[in-house]
Amino acid sequence: MFEKTTKKGLIEIRGTKFQYEFYYSPIKHSNSTKEAIINKYGTRLHNGQLCLGITKDIVRKTMEDNDYHVIGFVKNLSLEDEASGALQYWDWCESGEKQLWVGDLCRETTLIPKPSVSPVEALLELFSTIAKSKHLKKLHLMVENDHGPNIHVLPKIYNKYGFNESSVCTIDGFMVMSKDLAKIGGKRKTRNKLRRYKQFTRRI
Repeated sequence: MFEKTTKKGLIEIRGTKFQYEFYYSPIKHSNSTKEAIINKYGTRLHNGQLCLGITKDIVRKTMEDNDYHVIGFVKNLSLEDEASGALQYWDWCESGEKQLWVGDLCRETTLIPKPSVSPVEALLELFSTIAKSKHLKKLHLMVENDHGPNIHVLPKIYNKYGFNESSVCTIDGFMVMSKDLAKIGGKRKTRNKLRRYKQFTRRI
């Protein structure tokens, strides 16, 4: 579903410009490129600690298992504020058809307060565009339900980006959320979104 390629470009979210770099089928890239991805993805920091505990060894093993279908990096052009994450095409819902899942989301910044327009929003917008280009109607993600603070905080953040708790897919220990990519409402909004979508697909 995802052929080996690298996509680079710019995206603007509410007046803030971001630079992105995406690696499709990272396992298929050259050894030097794979090592560069591993070194970058496996050293991401959040509050001084490795994002989600993901080390370079974990990234290398996950890549070797071909469990990364896309790895993406997004950076604010004018501030030290970055986000990264991966896409996996897998039937976690056990429905008989694969879904596209966002994973390993991480925002890296030491700025206080954080910029109001997050690179996570830009990353999720680009992931949504990729899903649409594959004619998928939904984009999925999971939030671990360990009864800690994340299950109370993260769903509210993802709500802002169009994700809602799924009523058709359940996974023990996780809240499954999905974004409906078919909902566009309004003729003018539809035209504007289609225009931006066409511009983006030309760049990638």
